[in-house]
Amino acid sequence: MYAIIVDPFSSGADFLKELMKYDIKVITVVSAQARKAVFFSQLTNCISEDCSLEDLIERILNITLGENILFCLAGSEVGVQLSEKISQELNIKTNLKEFSKERINKYLMHERIREFGLKSIEQFLIKDIKNKIPNFKFPVVLKPTQSAGSDAVVFCKNENEVKRYIECNLGTTNKIGIENNELLLQEFITGTEFVVDLTTYDDYTELVAMWKYEKKLTINGNFIYSSLKLVDSQNIYFDRLLNYSKQVVKALGTCIGPSHVEIMIDNVDEPVLIEVGSRPHGGKSQVIMKECLGYNQITRTLELIIEQKKNITYEPKKYGELVFLISSKKGVFKGFGLIEKMKELDGYIDFFPFLKVNDDLSITIDLLSIPGIIMFASERKDLVRESVKKLRSLESRDDFYIIEE
Repeated sequence: MYAIIVDPFSSGADFLKELMKYDIKVITVVSAQARKAVFFSQLTNCISEDCSLEDLIERILNITLGENILFCLAGSEVGVQLSEKISQELNIKTNLKEFSKERINKYLMHERIREFGLKSIEQFLIKDIKNKIPNFKFPVVLKPTQSAGSDAVVFCKNENEVKRYIECNLGTTNKIGIENNELLLQEFITGTEFVVDLTTYDDYTELVAMWKYEKKLTINGNFIYSSLKLVDSQNIYFDRLLNYSKQVVKALGTCIGPSHVEIMIDNVDEPVLIEVGSRPHGGKSQVIMKECLGYNQITRTLELIIEQKKNITYEPKKYGELVFLISSKKGVFKGFGLIEKMKELDGYIDFFPFLKVNDDLSITIDLLSIPGIIMFASERKDLVRESVKKLRSLESRDDFYIIEE
């Protein structure tokens, strides 16, 4: 028996590790889109999409030689479209074809959930630099229709800033290798941002984890996420968030695999969609899920598909928080100067640096430019919160980032 994983990057790499526990052989496919992306690193023993879809399918069938293929899933955002096309060609379970574009294009995504009767953001699609901008109330949010990691998501306070954004971004290639042939202008929603991580098989959708984002705006209008906090079932918005997110994935025709649903609780306490990723939650989220829950989105997806094992309870054993480092410096990176002091903080679990010696340290402008992530977890929430404050104090010191300017 085989499983196919397309673009197992970021947390999607865990699919390869977890599938080793089953008597299932894995075919790894790297999409042409991933090969263009700035984060791409060559995998070994993989099939590359350097041919037509028909030839790609033939290469897969030459490997499986008639054995059953259980599923084909995306490991990251760039692999979503190809994984569904492969599944359709092989006639194996996949998400509804009629909403394939709605699952990857943020403009179409919002139009679909509005059509489905769910609350959504007011928006306008920009395809030409000469497009007349409608009379939106400022501030507004601009972003590519297909991107990841808050890449090029910007807050604009007036029409001049909007025009400047369009001039700088329309027609450029973003960080996942997609050309920004269209941009999305959306109303700015104030409130609290949450993430709901789900997994689906047939008409059953299960909660894996729920999170609250902390973020801030930089002086140049970029959103910077500062931390991701695990939410338990006692949160006052828990039921609303879970019910809304399940309706969203139903509207988008999700029938198999993980979904990463970003939702805002707005100023009238109602959930409204920001966007959905039809793939696992990225970064180090899968690691902290295992620490706090005993499982994660990857393991639950495989248990649900392979073992038909459902989990109807949601009871975190620990409170967890992923803290995103935010650099206000730039220069040639020489090291982190206070690692041992970080490790002494209560609830410290692990540190995931994203820089090597002699890399360029840049000022953090989005999730793709953070220097690293620190993971905290404990049965005591107050202990973790105090440690995060101490970490930010350490990060403000001149000797936290060692650089050559």
